[in-house]
Amino acid sequence: NVLPLRFGRNLIEGNGALTGTMAEPYPFPSDILLADFDVFRNHLVLMEREKALTRFRIRDFASGAEHHVAMDEPVYTVRWGGNPEFDTRTLRYAYQSLVTPSSVYDYDLDARTATLLKRTEVLGGYDPTAYVSERVHATASDGTRIPVSLVYRKGTALDGTAPHFDLLLLAQLLVAVRRVEELLGRVLRAERSVQPGHAELVVVVEVVGRGDERDDAAEALL
Repeated sequence: NVLPLRFGRNLIEGNGALTGTMAEPYPFPSDILLADFDVFRNHLVLMEREKALTRFRIRDFASGAEHHVAMDEPVYTVRWGGNPEFDTRTLRYAYQSLVTPSSVYDYDLDARTATLLKRTEVLGGYDPTAYVSERVHATASDGTRIPVSLVYRKGTALDGTAPHFDLLLLAQLLVAVRRVEELLGRVLRAERSVQPGHAELVVVVEVVGRGDERDDAAEALL
């Protein structure tokens, strides 16, 4: 398969006039999705999507050499960060992951180095180095490998003995809390309590109104 777009190295002059001859169609693997692209004076940048992950492929027009922008984590999201300049050797992109807060990088297309410009601060003393993210795969009944993203604190036992939370129970509690709010209740706080061998969600609710309404709200929460 080929990319159904044509690119040329010298298509645009300084005054914006088109010049030169269209290049041959750009070869593109059939198992990779082209999400977007951007063209600079000396480089072509393709935003690809493969195995549920987005990445940037860089092509140098002069040499024809290609490379991918390296990402430090196995699970992440990445997108354009605003690149209005045509004559530049820097690609700006936004990055974040299950561990790393929203960040903005400038990537040197020639030196292949990324410089962190900005990162959203997470209050409460959050330390991203205390957590690990990884990508694993679950095999469906038809043999399809489904990617699964995991995040956990470093040192967590992966043998099934670590505290965990029942997601179905969480969903049921959230529905009950919404019902309490509908019955003139007010959720004061919700906190997660972890004890050796199990975890639980503690929801503290203040219910106002008539006695029968309070009874209805309590029943909904239970």
